[in-house]
Amino acid sequence: MRYIGNRSTGRLGAAIAAELLQHGAVVTFVFGTGSRTPDPTLPNITLDEIETIDQAETHILGHLRDKKIRAVVMTMACLDYRPKEVAAEKISSEPEERTISLVKCPKIIDRIKAVSPSVYLVGFKLQAGVSEESLFADAERLAERARCDLVVANRTEDIVGNRHRAWFISLGPCGRVVEGPYETPVAIAKALTGRLAHALNCLDGQ
Repeated sequence: MRYIGNRSTGRLGAAIAAELLQHGAVVTFVFGTGSRTPDPTLPNITLDEIETIDQAETHILGHLRDKKIRAVVMTMACLDYRPKEVAAEKISSEPEERTISLVKCPKIIDRIKAVSPSVYLVGFKLQAGVSEESLFADAERLAERARCDLVVANRTEDIVGNRHRAWFISLGPCGRVVEGPYETPVAIAKALTGRLAHALNCLDGQ
């Protein structure tokens, strides 16, 4: 075993960033090593590569403290767990079995509004093998917990080839609001860009 990872490629995040750039946004794209990225030669984009969950937290929260960030789109599939102990040198390959203890990682998204209360926050909730209602309920709980303005909800079984079905979940005065589904990364990116533009324009008009 060399590493524990996930199957996320960064394709959706790259598509969203590219769409935002086309509409005049200035984008800081924080990505994990090996993830897909937008074209680095595009104007108004800064690529910020990280390797660990601690680096992700430092970079994301640091940008919020140091720059005037108006929206955060948390497409990054951050680690849920990490090793409890890290060896200082190579581990012997002699034992027939080895147990690795994992501990839960902090949720970066839960700290964003504390650092920047006015930022427009988009969270992402990916589940597997659940009903649409369960998915929407989980997305609603994320919105409440992290104070997300919008949550993009999807399931692993709905991501096949170019198909990527997702819904937008938000909390309105009368409760949960569901928009969609959107069926491809491009469709999600276009709809989300439009939603962000409208929300930020409304804030400017206040």
